[in-house]
Amino acid sequence: LILEGHNPAALKSRAQGVASQISGALSHLHSLGFVHRDVKPENIFLCDHECRWVKLGDFGMVKAKGTRVSCVWYSSPYCTPEDEMARKNKGNHLGNFGVDKNGNKQKGDSGKTHRMLVSVDPTTDSWALGILIYAMLMGSLPWSETVSDNTAYKSYLQWTNWECSASQERGSDQPENLHQMAPQFAAFTPLAACLLRSLLHPQFRLRGRPDEVERYLGGAWLLDKDVSG
Repeated sequence: LILEGHNPAALKSRAQGVASQISGALSHLHSLGFVHRDVKPENIFLCDHECRWVKLGDFGMVKAKGTRVSCVWYSSPYCTPEDEMARKNKGNHLGNFGVDKNGNKQKGDSGKTHRMLVSVDPTTDSWALGILIYAMLMGSLPWSETVSDNTAYKSYLQWTNWECSASQERGSDQPENLHQMAPQFAAFTPLAACLLRSLLHPQFRLRGRPDEVERYLGGAWLLDKDVSG
């Protein structure tokens, strides 16, 4: 953990500095019409001990926004909720039939698995950024895999209660149901909790953009009793 062993002030400064630079890199990439698709600690490069200069690397997975790619599920919290469809589809053989774009059965090759295609979307990077920020601050991951039957992820979904009023403004510094916060998020301030709930929105169309991180800089992200102990 790059922030380990530092006082609360240094921790906040470093964490927010890294988050700001990575969100800026992703925002620039998105403005060019591309999506990184592989944001994780291994691809974040620290160029000095104070984390004043941070680089986003490994562009081997980059695709243009809107590109159609196979939906692939993998056991990781960095995998988005929408990719769980691929998990359910894995090994689902269609026998002698395939399906057309409308879901109707068609004659096909026996035993082949139906391949799901999805459009590359920038919100994939938003999700990964949220997981990265959590891991950077806590030294652990919020859940082992993003699937509906994972206990930790289920508790997060219950807390977020995303079926709230459409008039609720995303980014408020006073989240609703804070007293019912998922246990793994209890160390975060309301400010940080709102940021993570935005980046980690289960519905990709409502997920926050990386550049929204800038709105959450300056204030504390961890409760004093947790960062000091």
